This record gives sequence, C-alpha cells and structure tokens, in this order.
Amino acid sequence: SDLAVPIFIGQLETQSILIGMGGVEVPRPLTHDLALSLISTLGSELSRIEIHDLREGTFYARLILRSAGKDDIVVDSRPSDAIGIAVRALCPVFIAESVVEEAGILVNLVTGMQAEPESGHHLAEDIIWLFGPADADRWVVIVL
Repeated sequence: SDLAVPIFIGQLETQSILIGMGGVEVPRPLTHDLALSLISTLGSELSRIEIHDLREGTFYARLILRSAGKDDIVVDSRPSDAIGIAVRALCPVFIAESVVEEAGILVNLVTGMQAEPESGHHLAEDIIWLFGPADADRWVVIVL
C-alpha cells in the first residue's frame, strides 16, 4: 500500500521549498540557493538526501555530496533544509525503512484521496507531496 511520512516544518522553510519547486527567480540567493552554490563551487554535487532517523519525534536527515574521484561526503541536516536544497538540485529523497515503519501512514488517510505520482508534486489542503520515482510507493509529505 502507498505510505506517506508526514513532516511538519516552519513557514519560512516551506516558503523556500515552494520557491525551489516552482523554479521562482529571486533577486538574491536564498539560504538553500547559497548552500547549493557552495556545494557546486567546491567541486561537488548533491547526489541525494536521506531522511535516516526519527528520535523522540524529531526527524534527522543528511546530504550526500559526491566529488569526482573522492569518497562521498555526508553532511548532517534538518530535513526541511535538506528538502529545500534537494528540490533545487532535482536530486532524490530517500527515507529509511525504519523511519517509514515508525512514522508512515496510509496516503489516503492524509488526504482522503489517492496521490498522483506522475505529477511530481501535488498541493492540496496545505500539504506538499514530494515524490520519488514513478513506481515509488513511499513519499515525503510536508504538512504546513
């Protein structure tokens, strides 16, 4: 069955994620744009983000950076910041099975309707859906 992992985040982080998802041009770089620029300038690329742990109600994420000929660099991050950067880099978002098992809920319990994975994202009733591959059966759900 389709599962979603709801993550509650603040308004500023939400705004940055929406700007990144919409490809909105801003006159000056936002924090997530700056982070992505730093990663690129230092010769790396964001290969993926991982939401890897859930402890005492707090989600933990990390950025996985790749540089040519070097080992991956792992950077600790809040999930909201990791997602804000990931939507700009168009990189995958992975969720650990243990996190899905602990926090996952049925998609139809979140909205009362089936999600539409082929659309890439879906905004409905203050919920942002971030999808993985078209055949994925797990999603990150950001609740505003």
